[in-house]
Amino acid sequence: MKIQSKISFIFLTMILMLLMSCLDEPDYLDTIKSDFPEPSNIWIEQLDAFSLRINWKVPKENYDLADGFIIETFSMDEENVGTEFDSLIVVENNYRKLILSLSDSGLTVLPEENDSIPFIIIDDSASFKLYNYYRITIINDEVESYSVSSDSGFYFDLLSPDNFTIDQLNDYQLELSWNNSIFSDGYTIERILTGENDSTVFYTTDSTLTDSSYNPSNTILADSLTVDGLQPNKDYTYFISAYAEKNGYPKRKSETITSTGTLSLTAPIITDSIALNINSIRLYISDNNFNDKFDTLFVLKKDNLAWECVDTLQINSLNQIKFNGQYLVDVQTSANADFKLVVKGKINALASNIVTETPLALAGFTFVEGGNFIYSVTDNDTNITSFYISNYEFTGIDNFPSEKGNFPEDNISWVDAVLICSTLNNQYENEYSFRLPSEEEWEYAASWDIFLLQGFDYPWQSNSISGDNANYMNSGDPFDNGITPTGYYNGSNVTIDSFSPFGVYDMGGNILEWCGNGNLNDDLNEISGSSYIGNDSVKPMRGGGYWHSPNDLKATELFSYGPEIHVSGFGLRIVMEKQ
Repeated sequence: MKIQSKISFIFLTMILMLLMSCLDEPDYLDTIKSDFPEPSNIWIEQLDAFSLRINWKVPKENYDLADGFIIETFSMDEENVGTEFDSLIVVENNYRKLILSLSDSGLTVLPEENDSIPFIIIDDSASFKLYNYYRITIINDEVESYSVSSDSGFYFDLLSPDNFTIDQLNDYQLELSWNNSIFSDGYTIERILTGENDSTVFYTTDSTLTDSSYNPSNTILADSLTVDGLQPNKDYTYFISAYAEKNGYPKRKSETITSTGTLSLTAPIITDSIALNINSIRLYISDNNFNDKFDTLFVLKKDNLAWECVDTLQINSLNQIKFNGQYLVDVQTSANADFKLVVKGKINALASNIVTETPLALAGFTFVEGGNFIYSVTDNDTNITSFYISNYEFTGIDNFPSEKGNFPEDNISWVDAVLICSTLNNQYENEYSFRLPSEEEWEYAASWDIFLLQGFDYPWQSNSISGDNANYMNSGDPFDNGITPTGYYNGSNVTIDSFSPFGVYDMGGNILEWCGNGNLNDDLNEISGSSYIGNDSVKPMRGGGYWHSPNDLKATELFSYGPEIHVSGFGLRIVMEKQ
């Protein structure tokens, strides 16, 4: 019985196979994988910080064979995986598989293009800051085509802003600028003071940001000048990153780039100081570019307990007092005091070092700043060392130092003039020394302007003369054709204030003034007792006298007479040096 059943089963199976062989086979059984149209030209584009667009094409002639597509994707931190796609499509690599029919809403079919049909999908789930790989396969019923894949991954990122630069605008602002990062909604900037942990964070949607100092201390007289925000001359590190935001997604950030910035400001430096006369001192300020970002220079003095502002100068006018690479700032003071400078811009202010200076104790003299000038006798560039010269012509031992309003002493020979200086030396021994000026010193003090670097014909910084400037023949003053009191031409008495570039009076007209060798001992070596024993038959004089014509009062006019001659209108002016 069992054998008969087995034979019957085999027989029926053979009949069924025969019947099936007589039926028509479906077309797909004759279709092999290589016959399907393979997707081509896959490429990936970034739409924004949250989406990628995957593009591919199918040949038009094979379009009807496609029912849909299989899209496979994974992500890694490697840029190129070559042919290892199949081995990497694992969950650990964020593997995803999508099957889309041609009618699926996530699939977009574009118009025909060069005998091909373009397709795109938008991937909103791509892995950020990783390389994303894609493989496209055409499907027809359950049959798959060969696939096209992206062997090189697409790195999905938000690009950092580039060309990050920091420029100083003025005394209180730094401008940060960068190139816009595509797909960003804005930027986060963090400022950290080098060496410290505290930071300040800024947000902006622009491609520039201005960082600044603000809230300055209220007074330049304070010992400490403070501001909030940016601190002058501190090194800051700035960190900038782009960000993008979209509802339902985590905030996306780019990599951070850095740059350093400093609000670079230079404080003035007082390199030296000196007494000018009994009422003022001079501060020497280094030309160290402190004026680059500031507007105003304040001169501060402290002679008691508190600082006070005694002068205000505009930075853009300082070149008018610039000499030999320094600014010369003269300050009125009658006693020993501390001095400093404060430069200020719109917000920030910086103070200089502090110096202590005392005005000249001896009245009647003023400081002559040394320098080079063109000496008229040789027409050569000649160097003059700084010295003090009397403001007025010598008015007598009993009236020394000379004061305004006294009459000059005249009828003085060259020998007398040298001996007068020697007498004064003995009186002020160990404090001051006195002598006659050399011709070079006299001409320099009378005519040369150290700031303009030029000389003038007449001592009152002019190339013209009138009876309001000096005492000369028929000049019209009440003392016409005679000696006038010292300092008569000072702007009163219906006159013009006619001082030399160094503030010295009566260097043109009134009396002629003797000149010496520039060294008292050299002059004394030519004298024995009250007699001249030197080799010179004449000695130089400068300045012109009340009996001369206007042209004779020029600073370059030369006069010479015997060293022992006594003549009305012959006198002297004294040079002083501190011991």
